[in-house]
Amino acid sequence: MAKHLDRHVLDNPDCRGGVALNSKNQVIGYVVVCPAEWNGKKYSGWIKAIEVQSDYQKQGIGTQLLKYAQTALHGTHLTVNTANDNAIRMYRHNGFHKIGTNKVKYMSIESY
Repeated sequence: MAKHLDRHVLDNPDCRGGVALNSKNQVIGYVVVCPAEWNGKKYSGWIKAIEVQSDYQKQGIGTQLLKYAQTALHGTHLTVNTANDNAIRMYRHNGFHKIGTNKVKYMSIESY
């Protein structure tokens, strides 16, 4: 998982992030917020990545990371695969609303 975090942060030096650790100080989740552009509009707080290891999902860790992204990192928008029902449910539960859908080569993604 840390490999994914490094890749996302290194893509853009303006990215900021946070991690969730288990009791052994191992990374079990992360969130990355970066400046981005969508439909011609620039955003300073796009949640580029959020992930929680499957063994730790449905325990509130994703919600904690999302709240951290919103408050400490000023994350206001994100993109999600339209097939990821659990993530969409979590985002809506935390106040995100759909603003559009993009068709990409392999999947549809919704922006919130």
